[in-house]
Amino acid sequence: MPRRCAAQAVAAQRRILLTPRLVLSGAYLVERSAVDSLLAAADDGSRRHPETEVLCTGPWPPHSFVDPAVAGA
Repeated sequence: MPRRCAAQAVAAQRRILLTPRLVLSGAYLVERSAVDSLLAAADDGSRRHPETEVLCTGPWPPHSFVDPAVAGA
């Protein structure tokens, strides 16, 4: 599912988490025109893996995709 979502994105950040309720956190930088495709990919993945719960939130500011070295930090 993360790969299918990332395919709709300009950039993607994913973190595997070892918590009882949240095992993967993903952020996808998506053009406005690709939002519906990203949501469809998430829905499809959720249907293929009914043992999981997928929660999509946003839009969020794109700060997750800033490279500190490039930004001068």
